[in-house]
Amino acid sequence: MKTHLKKSTFFLISLLIISSVAFNACKKDLAEPIITSDYSNLTAVSGLVKNKQGNPIAGATVTASGKSTVTDANGAFLISEVTYNDRAFVVGSKSGYFNGSVGIKPKKGEITRVEIRMLENAPNFNITPTSTQNLDLANGAGIRINANSVAAIGGGIYTGNLNVAIVHLDPSDPDFTSITPGADLIGTSSTGTTRQLQSFGMLMVQLTDDAGNELQLAPGNTSTVTMPVPADMIGNAPSTIPLWHFNETSGIWEEEGQATLQGNEYVGTVTHFSTWNCDAPFDRGTVRGRILDCNGQPVEGIKVKIGQTSDITDNQGYYERFVPAGVNFNVQVNQPLLGIVSNEVPVNGVSDGQTFNVPTINIICPAYISGTITCSSNFPIIGYAAINWNGNTFTNTIEGDGTFRIAVPANGQAASLTIVNSFTGFSETVSINFPSVGGGTTNAGAFDVCGNVDPTNPSGGALQQSFVINGDGFNNQTILVSSIPLTAFSIYTISENVTFGIASGEQGNSITIGFTGNSIGNFNVSNNNDVVFTTTIGANSYIMGDNFTVNVTQYGNVGGKIKGTFSGDAKRIFFNEVTQTVEEFPVTITNGVFELQRNPDQE
Repeated sequence: MKTHLKKSTFFLISLLIISSVAFNACKKDLAEPIITSDYSNLTAVSGLVKNKQGNPIAGATVTASGKSTVTDANGAFLISEVTYNDRAFVVGSKSGYFNGSVGIKPKKGEITRVEIRMLENAPNFNITPTSTQNLDLANGAGIRINANSVAAIGGGIYTGNLNVAIVHLDPSDPDFTSITPGADLIGTSSTGTTRQLQSFGMLMVQLTDDAGNELQLAPGNTSTVTMPVPADMIGNAPSTIPLWHFNETSGIWEEEGQATLQGNEYVGTVTHFSTWNCDAPFDRGTVRGRILDCNGQPVEGIKVKIGQTSDITDNQGYYERFVPAGVNFNVQVNQPLLGIVSNEVPVNGVSDGQTFNVPTINIICPAYISGTITCSSNFPIIGYAAINWNGNTFTNTIEGDGTFRIAVPANGQAASLTIVNSFTGFSETVSINFPSVGGGTTNAGAFDVCGNVDPTNPSGGALQQSFVINGDGFNNQTILVSSIPLTAFSIYTISENVTFGIASGEQGNSITIGFTGNSIGNFNVSNNNDVVFTTTIGANSYIMGDNFTVNVTQYGNVGGKIKGTFSGDAKRIFFNEVTQTVEEFPVTITNGVFELQRNPDQE
């Protein structure tokens, strides 16, 4: 950890301290529900982030209504108390991928379930933009980059290597409902009217230089985009169609320009690059429905395809989505991972403003995994279950009284089941076998993922930090920082090759630790400045001095623990407003120990 890190990362550590103090200031009672009792336009958002192939993405940042979290090793996340009007917009991001996003009508006062798919943005073209280039994919979709039309960072025309990533989203692709940006196809017309869209094809485009900086067309320049129309839609394709670009902030498609049908392709002109969409606009209605198994029991946590969109059933088997008014489409349960694909149910032209109740869809019985979560108090049970088998992962939300029942394939397969309490961060993993017959249930038993944390005794079962401090009024005083994993965690930052951790406890006590790399070792501030340490004790904060050591004795995998010891000199810095001088109050820290949960790595 060089001097550069020591200076540049104190700001991050300050933010961690501020976040810790804010958490403790707001934390009236650890038993407070994750959704406040009045349920006023609040929901919790839980789900999974996956790649195009359906594999989980760990370490992705997920944001909803200004609140963010990071996916764990299973690609799962939960964000509590998300505010919304009639729609919540959830975004996943990570280096190496286009952003993935879902717009959803939330479950008020409950958990809203989403699945976010993120597509890789590895460049498939490398050009010199000083000459005109036609960049076409194998199916004919593509763009035209005119000579000297790309803006350089800081102004002027870019003339270096240009990396171009292009992905065509085909409405006939079975995964189209999962990978569409925003997922719900809501747009704003050029006159400001909200419209429900029917897509004839999309194109995701990103331009970058060799340093990874994103580039755009220079002002006054345009580019041509080409999108083939699926064979089963060409008969209904209008001769001209509006072009829409995706607003990454609002999650709404915005009308800008139009494309014309040339043969079986739409061709249009754009002034910038993002995700472009050839869409026919409509008024909108709503469809609702329910999924029951062969025994008449609700099936939760499975995907339902609704025309060009989709939804995930809640704990009573219900789904709901906006749809374009007057457009015929089909509804189908589509969860091949669980061996569940139903017949298609046709829906004919929902009227503007109408809510249409789709007839209940009864599916073949999957198998089930059941279990309970035990707690010694009324600690909240809001989390998820992750099931892994043969490289596959399936997750489902757990809420309420701590009992769960999850649909799985009826194939007798050996698997692992991880139960996570998203509020405390505690988890437990067991080995199980799926039932071999539909309707069968394997009881996975009881899980204690509360960590024996009692709201009246938060230190019970918590992660422990402690040290002895002398000086500045302290005389051989032991400081304890007892935390649940939610407030005692570490993150390895890949780009800086640095691990940062924070532990925040009651009475405003906290510590932050930073060191080079992601392995065990002895790190001393006098050795290339490879340590950062601060502590807050009540209202006072101390930073390390010139002689401080952190010894990392255990560096676990993601979801495991990082442990170690620390000791050295530190000081409290105080500005005396009377004398207008900066005063320092030195202390000595000994016998320090820390224990942090390792969160997913970040770029």
